[in-house]
Amino acid sequence: MTTLPQTTGIRLPRPMSAGAPAGGALLAGQHAAVAAGGMSAADIWRVLRANALLIIAGMMFSSVLGFGVNWYLARYHSRFTATGLVLVEPRRTSQLLLNSNNEYQDYTGLQIEQRSQRVAGNRDVVVGHRAREIDRARRKPASDQTVYDLYFQALSTATAADGDAVARSIELIERALTIDPTFVPALGVAASAHLALYDRQLPGSGDAQRQRGLGFARAALANAGNDAFVRAVAGYALIVLSDDFDGGMIALRQAATDNPNSAAVQTYFGTGALHAGTLAEAEEAMRRALKLNVNDISAPWALTGLAHIAMCRQDYDAALEWAHRAQLSSLQNNGPNLWILTAANALLGRNHEAQRWRGVLETRLPDTTIAALRRGQRMRDPLRIEVIIEGLRRAGVRER
Repeated sequence: MTTLPQTTGIRLPRPMSAGAPAGGALLAGQHAAVAAGGMSAADIWRVLRANALLIIAGMMFSSVLGFGVNWYLARYHSRFTATGLVLVEPRRTSQLLLNSNNEYQDYTGLQIEQRSQRVAGNRDVVVGHRAREIDRARRKPASDQTVYDLYFQALSTATAADGDAVARSIELIERALTIDPTFVPALGVAASAHLALYDRQLPGSGDAQRQRGLGFARAALANAGNDAFVRAVAGYALIVLSDDFDGGMIALRQAATDNPNSAAVQTYFGTGALHAGTLAEAEEAMRRALKLNVNDISAPWALTGLAHIAMCRQDYDAALEWAHRAQLSSLQNNGPNLWILTAANALLGRNHEAQRWRGVLETRLPDTTIAALRRGQRMRDPLRIEVIIEGLRRAGVRER
């Protein structure tokens, strides 16, 4: 006989009584699994019924409190009231540089616009959080969270082609500086916005505005420390807003030396050299900027700068090549690039193309005149802007 291994004894169910429908079996309600801690489902249900009013009251209180806090934050707290348009432009600029002869057929850029509600005053605010700006702001923290909010709202429209957008940026950044006058990145944005307004003679520009921008540029330069980008912006602003060609170039050269690997700093340096330095150093800086990061937000300006250098050398075909590349790399209203596309075609005798680009220029920037361009573009060598002016005049751009 085989010996089975010893096992735990099995308790057989009691036989059902003939007189009772359920006999010795468990009731249906008691047949459920016993809850953790020894409570049965019936015990849990009894507790819930006894405290039902308290539970319901707690849930209602939590709902009202959550709704109230959410309403307050969404309506009044500055961290949650920044609304407007967010623009994301992943671009295959390197391909555009190679295929620019095909003009717009090979444009592979992608633009995603997310439009939200309008802010007070029925003006859209463009909120664009550039990684390098966020990092710079974190390294030089502001004293108040509201300063950050205003700073980031002002950031992406500081150099816009639309005068109203730049004016809104100036309003926001000056509010931020009222709260914290020592926030260096905001000083840089203020100088940049005033520079853009005066440089392109957008509505609202004038001598008083120029002097105000110059004050921000000098403050930014005095407090820049080791921030090469702020130093570069301030140095370029000195050139455009005060004709301080030597002082501006000293600041720009120092910024380019302090951070030789920043495409934006190199672009500012090259643009400043185009105004106040040599064409050779301007070209070297622009090419270096594109080599460092052809997808940087400053890349279209570097391409336009190379087009302007070609105009100064009277190589109008090369100027058009660079200008088309700049136009392909960004769909924004780059006013100086439209000047070159119009002027270079006119100087080459391509009247049809000149008139076409003049139409684009006057549609996007209706306040463009020869007098405004000459007033806003300060050059140590006036011939560097006069060559563009001559082309625009031949294309029929009005004098005043």
